[in-house]
Amino acid sequence: GTQYVTATAHAGPSGVAGIECHADDIPGSWYQERTAVVPVSGVGEHKVQCQAQSNAVDMNGQRAMSAPATFSVKIGQPTVTALAFTNLVDGLRCRRSVERITVPARWVRVRRNGHWVRVRRAAHAKRVRVRRCQVRTRRERVTIWVTRQHNGRRVRIKEHKLVRVVLRPHTVSSGRKFIRHGHAATVSGWLGTTDGVALGGQTVDVLSAPDDGRGSYTLVAVVRTGANGGWSARLAPGPSRSTTAVYAGGPTTEGSYAAPVNMVVPAKVALLRITPRQVAWGGTVRLTGQLEGGYLPPGGALVRLRIGLGKSFTTYGVHEHVAGSGRFTTAYTFGVGDPSVRRSYWFQIASLPMGDYPYAPASSRRIAVLVGGHPRAGRRTSRP
Repeated sequence: GTQYVTATAHAGPSGVAGIECHADDIPGSWYQERTAVVPVSGVGEHKVQCQAQSNAVDMNGQRAMSAPATFSVKIGQPTVTALAFTNLVDGLRCRRSVERITVPARWVRVRRNGHWVRVRRAAHAKRVRVRRCQVRTRRERVTIWVTRQHNGRRVRIKEHKLVRVVLRPHTVSSGRKFIRHGHAATVSGWLGTTDGVALGGQTVDVLSAPDDGRGSYTLVAVVRTGANGGWSARLAPGPSRSTTAVYAGGPTTEGSYAAPVNMVVPAKVALLRITPRQVAWGGTVRLTGQLEGGYLPPGGALVRLRIGLGKSFTTYGVHEHVAGSGRFTTAYTFGVGDPSVRRSYWFQIASLPMGDYPYAPASSRRIAVLVGGHPRAGRRTSRP
């Protein structure tokens, strides 16, 4: 719409006689006040120039003029920047198999005794690997109306019937997606005006910030929109993070930014080794683990320590202040037991949720330890 630029003049004791202003190449207008309001309209860059005049005159009767003052203003079309994850839903179900096919007889050219001759090859069987795909289906219960004979009259009654419905592949957009640790992700977006006109050939900056509560966005990709205003960007592997897209605007358009989308990435927790793997009752084992992927908070991360027997398990402690390279060691001492009983316990470590640790909780593999025997079994005793 129309914008207004206000110009204010100042003068000495003689006062201001008026202001002359003009916008772009339009002839100037005279304002007999110390303040002038200049209307500016039209999409694009505009320049307003004003010059003030005082009531003081020189010996030739000329009024004193101020130096010109210039102000630039841009009127841009409002824009919309959209950003989302695109997922394929109800995709085709495919499988690979080996099938036997028959190759029909055909004529081929072969070289014999230095000459090309036509030879008829007989039909033969051949095994090939093929990939068959089919659409997904689902059984649904529907209501239908049927006509039946009742007491000599035809009546319409309602019945229920199970039918198989074809699920066609389609894409859906969402603002949150779970990404496996160490895997890349693809985001897509759209840029256009508020009235739905696509803006092609424009530059969009993609920014991302780790989900550690700091909101430190950095530039991760620069993309260019297509003719339909669409664009996509592939994001490198990383932690859980928030991603947004920013359009700086153009000569006739205003800038805009997209609502952030979130990627949830689980932590990679590794239980590297346990020594020893076989210990007597009352013995101690040493566990070595590591949190991979970096982004450890300054105060360190928290790791849950688990011990289990069969399907049951319990948390026997929390290892604190895991920092640096993410590697840590801890120990566990078994209680006293019957030397004749042997049991296989398993150990596991898991990360705990923290506001400044940008990874979702995850668990490591399990490593078993065989426990049994007397603590002093196997030790040699010296004779006096």
